[in-house]
Amino acid sequence: MKNFHKNLNIAFIGGLVGLAAMTWLGPKMIGVLLTPPVSFGVNCEPATQYSMQKLILAQIIGLVIGVLLTFFIRYKLFGGKAQTNAPTA
Repeated sequence: MKNFHKNLNIAFIGGLVGLAAMTWLGPKMIGVLLTPPVSFGVNCEPATQYSMQKLILAQIIGLVIGVLLTFFIRYKLFGGKAQTNAPTA
């Protein structure tokens, strides 16, 4: 159970890092890579809704990538060694 909580904490930290990174980078990526399929006239509501949907999608992707990348780094750097408890006589 201790290992489960340790992995859960690692996933949480990785998810927060990924979410923070995508919150910081998401609007810049939206501005650079995406052109909304609506015209920018007097009504900006469709463009705003479109951009916010893409920002939320980028945050979700960042959350998942952060969790996966954190697990990958943890197991590459600190994992792979089986701990055996030898019985004492």
